[in-house]
Amino acid sequence: LEMDMVISSALDYAYRASLILARKYDDGGPVTTAQIAAAEGLSEGFLLQVLAILRRAGIVHSIRGKNGGYRLAKAPSQVTLADICGAMETSRPRSDCPMRPDAKCCRNDPTCHLVHALSEASRAAEVRLAAFDLETLSQTADVEAQAVLYAS
Repeated sequence: LEMDMVISSALDYAYRASLILARKYDDGGPVTTAQIAAAEGLSEGFLLQVLAILRRAGIVHSIRGKNGGYRLAKAPSQVTLADICGAMETSRPRSDCPMRPDAKCCRNDPTCHLVHALSEASRAAEVRLAAFDLETLSQTADVEAQAVLYAS
């Protein structure tokens, strides 16, 4: 059984922006939204919304002013995919029942058994995502990018 995980555009933006900030962390200065958007081909307006969520979650700091921008709030080794996913998921409204967003979860409904199984799977995924930190991911992404360049 193979199940594809679907991620939101906001989570995609959050991950890609965080990876850029991880790569620039040792430079010491902030990275502008224009730089992130240009490097990743992202919409700057939507990126600003995503970075605001990451800032409220304590994942990034914003620096105001002429030389402002964004930096990771912690070292890349201290920020995990679970942190990023958690920040982006808490920004979305939740319902009592993922099977029927417009209804309360009913214990007599057979789909509630599925809800419990999905909840257990979600907890397992969170544990696994916590094993991936931005420092490791940025190094892996750099090696993969270099391999693609040299293969061309």
